[in-house]
Amino acid sequence: MKEIDNKKNCLNIYNFLELLINNELDEAFIKDYLISMYKRGITAEELYETVIFLRRHSKKVDHGTNFALDTCGTGGDGKKTINISSAVSIVLSTLGYPVLKHGNHSRSGLLGSADIFKEIGIKIDLEGDSAKKYFNKHNFLFLYAPKYQLAMHKVKEIRKRLNHPTIFNYVGPLINPGNPNFQIIGVPNTVSLKMYTETASKFKEN
Repeated sequence: MKEIDNKKNCLNIYNFLELLINNELDEAFIKDYLISMYKRGITAEELYETVIFLRRHSKKVDHGTNFALDTCGTGGDGKKTINISSAVSIVLSTLGYPVLKHGNHSRSGLLGSADIFKEIGIKIDLEGDSAKKYFNKHNFLFLYAPKYQLAMHKVKEIRKRLNHPTIFNYVGPLINPGNPNFQIIGVPNTVSLKMYTETASKFKEN
Protein backbone atom coordinates (compact mmCIF):
# COMPACT_ATOMS: atom_id res chain seq x y z
CA MET A 1 0.00 0.00 0.00
CA LYS A 2 2.86 2.38 0.81
CA GLU A 3 4.41 1.76 -2.62
CA ILE A 4 1.09 2.55 -4.32
CA ASP A 5 0.74 5.76 -2.30
CA ASN A 6 4.25 6.85 -3.29
CA LYS A 7 3.53 6.28 -6.98
CA LYS A 8 0.23 8.08 -6.69
CA ASN A 9 1.77 11.11 -5.00
CA CYS A 10 4.69 11.53 -7.41
CA LEU A 11 2.64 11.11 -10.59
CA ASN A 12 1.64 14.50 -11.96
CA ILE A 13 -1.61 14.93 -13.87
CA TYR A 14 0.04 15.02 -17.30
CA ASN A 15 1.87 11.74 -16.71
CA PHE A 16 -1.30 10.21 -15.28
CA LEU A 17 -3.28 11.12 -18.40
CA GLU A 18 -0.57 9.81 -20.73
CA LEU A 19 -0.48 6.48 -18.92
CA LEU A 20 -4.28 6.41 -18.85
CA ILE A 21 -4.84 6.76 -22.60
CA ASN A 22 -2.03 4.26 -23.28
CA ASN A 23 -3.74 1.64 -21.06
CA GLU A 24 -0.81 1.49 -18.64
CA LEU A 25 -2.83 1.96 -15.44
CA ASP A 26 -5.09 -0.58 -13.80
CA GLU A 27 -8.56 0.31 -12.56
CA ALA A 28 -7.64 0.25 -8.88
CA PHE A 29 -4.84 2.76 -9.39
CA ILE A 30 -7.01 5.10 -11.48
CA LYS A 31 -9.73 5.05 -8.85
CA ASP A 32 -7.24 5.64 -6.04
CA TYR A 33 -5.60 8.52 -7.90
CA LEU A 34 -8.91 10.27 -8.59
CA ILE A 35 -10.09 9.83 -5.01
CA SER A 36 -6.81 11.20 -3.65
CA MET A 37 -7.03 14.25 -5.92
CA TYR A 38 -10.61 14.90 -4.85
CA LYS A 39 -9.79 14.67 -1.14
CA ARG A 40 -6.84 17.06 -1.22
CA GLY A 41 -8.50 19.43 -3.68
CA ILE A 42 -8.01 19.90 -7.41
CA THR A 43 -5.77 22.83 -8.30
CA ALA A 44 -6.21 25.32 -11.13
CA GLU A 45 -2.85 24.20 -12.52
CA GLU A 46 -4.05 20.58 -12.69
CA LEU A 47 -7.29 21.62 -14.36
CA TYR A 48 -5.41 23.73 -16.89
CA GLU A 49 -2.95 20.91 -17.71
CA THR A 50 -5.80 18.42 -18.07
CA VAL A 51 -7.74 20.67 -20.43
CA ILE A 52 -4.67 21.23 -22.63
CA PHE A 53 -3.94 17.50 -22.73
CA LEU A 54 -7.50 16.47 -23.55
CA ARG A 55 -7.85 19.09 -26.26
CA ARG A 56 -4.77 17.66 -27.96
CA HIS A 57 -6.14 14.12 -27.78
CA SER A 58 -9.76 14.68 -28.76
CA LYS A 59 -11.76 14.36 -31.96
CA LYS A 60 -13.10 17.58 -33.42
CA VAL A 61 -16.46 18.29 -34.99
CA ASP A 62 -16.94 20.52 -38.03
CA HIS A 63 -20.32 22.14 -37.49
CA GLY A 64 -20.02 24.67 -40.31
CA THR A 65 -20.97 27.83 -38.43
CA ASN A 66 -19.13 30.88 -37.11
CA PHE A 67 -21.35 31.23 -34.07
CA ALA A 68 -22.44 28.70 -31.45
CA LEU A 69 -22.65 28.40 -27.69
CA ASP A 70 -22.50 25.72 -25.02
CA THR A 71 -24.23 25.46 -21.64
CA CYS A 72 -22.20 22.58 -20.21
CA GLY A 73 -21.80 22.70 -16.43
CA THR A 74 -19.62 20.68 -14.10
CA GLY A 75 -22.40 18.91 -12.20
CA GLY A 76 -21.43 17.39 -8.88
CA ASP A 77 -23.44 19.59 -6.53
CA GLY A 78 -24.63 16.52 -4.59
CA LYS A 79 -28.14 17.95 -4.20
CA LYS A 80 -29.96 15.78 -6.78
CA THR A 81 -31.20 18.90 -8.57
CA ILE A 82 -32.60 19.04 -12.10
CA ASN A 83 -30.12 19.18 -14.96
CA ILE A 84 -30.19 22.93 -15.49
CA SER A 85 -27.67 23.05 -18.35
CA SER A 86 -29.74 20.66 -20.47
CA ALA A 87 -32.95 22.62 -19.94
CA VAL A 88 -31.22 25.90 -20.78
CA SER A 89 -29.67 24.45 -23.95
CA ILE A 90 -33.07 23.42 -25.33
CA VAL A 91 -34.64 26.79 -24.51
CA LEU A 92 -31.79 28.69 -26.17
CA SER A 93 -31.89 26.57 -29.34
CA THR A 94 -35.65 27.12 -29.71
CA LEU A 95 -35.02 30.87 -29.38
CA GLY A 96 -32.68 30.75 -32.37
CA TYR A 97 -29.29 30.38 -30.70
CA PRO A 98 -27.12 27.60 -32.21
CA VAL A 99 -26.18 25.25 -29.36
CA LEU A 100 -23.31 22.73 -29.28
CA LYS A 101 -24.15 20.96 -26.02
CA HIS A 102 -21.21 19.03 -24.59
CA GLY A 103 -22.13 16.46 -21.96
CA ASN A 104 -22.16 12.96 -20.57
CA HIS A 105 -24.20 10.40 -18.67
CA SER A 106 -24.58 11.04 -14.97
CA ARG A 107 -21.55 10.02 -12.91
CA SER A 108 -22.43 11.34 -9.45
CA GLY A 109 -26.00 12.59 -9.76
CA LEU A 110 -29.39 11.33 -10.91
CA LEU A 111 -29.38 12.38 -14.56
CA GLY A 112 -26.72 13.66 -16.89
CA SER A 113 -27.32 15.46 -20.18
CA ALA A 114 -26.90 12.26 -22.20
CA ASP A 115 -29.49 10.48 -20.05
CA ILE A 116 -32.05 13.24 -20.59
CA PHE A 117 -31.55 13.70 -24.33
CA LYS A 118 -31.57 9.97 -25.00
CA GLU A 119 -34.84 9.65 -23.07
CA ILE A 120 -36.58 12.37 -25.08
CA GLY A 121 -35.32 11.10 -28.44
CA ILE A 122 -32.45 13.48 -29.22
CA LYS A 123 -29.52 11.70 -30.86
CA ILE A 124 -26.48 11.60 -28.58
CA ASP A 125 -23.90 9.66 -30.62
CA LEU A 126 -23.48 11.69 -33.80
CA GLU A 127 -20.15 12.62 -35.36
CA GLY A 128 -18.73 13.63 -38.74
CA ASP A 129 -21.16 14.60 -41.52
CA SER A 130 -24.13 13.22 -39.60
CA ALA A 131 -23.41 15.61 -36.73
CA LYS A 132 -23.06 18.58 -39.08
CA LYS A 133 -26.33 17.81 -40.89
CA TYR A 134 -28.21 17.35 -37.61
CA PHE A 135 -26.87 20.64 -36.26
CA ASN A 136 -27.80 22.55 -39.42
CA LYS A 137 -31.31 21.10 -39.34
CA HIS A 138 -32.10 21.45 -35.63
CA ASN A 139 -29.91 24.37 -34.50
CA PHE A 140 -28.75 21.97 -31.79
CA LEU A 141 -26.17 19.22 -31.44
CA PHE A 142 -25.32 17.07 -28.46
CA LEU A 143 -21.65 16.11 -28.27
CA TYR A 144 -21.23 13.00 -26.14
CA ALA A 145 -17.95 13.45 -24.27
CA PRO A 146 -16.69 9.81 -24.26
CA LYS A 147 -17.19 9.63 -28.05
CA TYR A 148 -14.88 12.58 -28.62
CA GLN A 149 -12.55 12.33 -25.63
CA LEU A 150 -10.44 9.17 -25.34
CA ALA A 151 -9.55 9.73 -21.70
CA MET A 152 -13.20 10.33 -20.75
CA HIS A 153 -14.13 7.04 -22.40
CA LYS A 154 -11.50 5.15 -20.41
CA VAL A 155 -12.73 6.38 -17.03
CA LYS A 156 -16.50 6.36 -17.59
CA GLU A 157 -17.13 3.06 -15.77
CA ILE A 158 -14.83 3.99 -12.88
CA ARG A 159 -16.57 7.34 -12.46
CA LYS A 160 -19.90 5.56 -12.16
CA ARG A 161 -18.63 3.80 -9.05
CA LEU A 162 -17.37 6.97 -7.36
CA ASN A 163 -19.93 8.91 -5.36
CA HIS A 164 -18.29 12.27 -5.88
CA PRO A 165 -17.11 14.46 -8.78
CA THR A 166 -13.62 14.05 -10.25
CA ILE A 167 -11.39 16.32 -12.31
CA PHE A 168 -13.26 14.99 -15.36
CA ASN A 169 -16.38 16.82 -14.17
CA TYR A 170 -14.54 20.10 -14.18
CA VAL A 171 -12.89 19.75 -17.59
CA GLY A 172 -16.20 19.03 -19.36
CA PRO A 173 -17.17 22.64 -20.08
CA LEU A 174 -13.63 23.47 -21.26
CA ILE A 175 -13.08 20.73 -23.85
CA ASN A 176 -16.10 21.03 -26.14
CA PRO A 177 -14.94 19.48 -29.47
CA GLY A 178 -17.03 22.00 -31.41
CA ASN A 179 -15.07 24.93 -29.93
CA PRO A 180 -18.11 27.21 -29.38
CA ASN A 181 -17.70 30.97 -29.32
CA PHE A 182 -19.64 31.49 -26.10
CA GLN A 183 -20.32 29.46 -22.98
CA ILE A 184 -22.55 29.50 -19.94
CA ILE A 185 -20.85 27.41 -17.25
CA GLY A 186 -22.49 26.20 -14.06
CA VAL A 187 -20.39 25.23 -11.03
CA PRO A 188 -21.58 23.69 -7.74
CA ASN A 189 -19.89 25.96 -5.19
CA THR A 190 -17.62 28.96 -4.60
CA VAL A 191 -14.52 26.75 -4.34
CA SER A 192 -15.13 25.49 -7.87
CA LEU A 193 -15.79 29.04 -9.05
CA LYS A 194 -12.44 30.19 -7.67
CA MET A 195 -10.66 27.28 -9.38
CA TYR A 196 -12.35 28.13 -12.69
CA THR A 197 -11.43 31.79 -12.38
CA GLU A 198 -7.78 30.91 -11.76
CA THR A 199 -7.81 28.44 -14.67
CA ALA A 200 -9.30 31.04 -17.01
CA SER A 201 -6.48 33.40 -16.03
CA LYS A 202 -3.92 30.80 -17.11
CA PHE A 203 -5.50 30.58 -20.56
CA LYS A 204 -5.28 34.38 -20.87
CA GLU A 205 -1.63 34.35 -19.79
CA ASN A 206 -0.71 31.61 -22.28
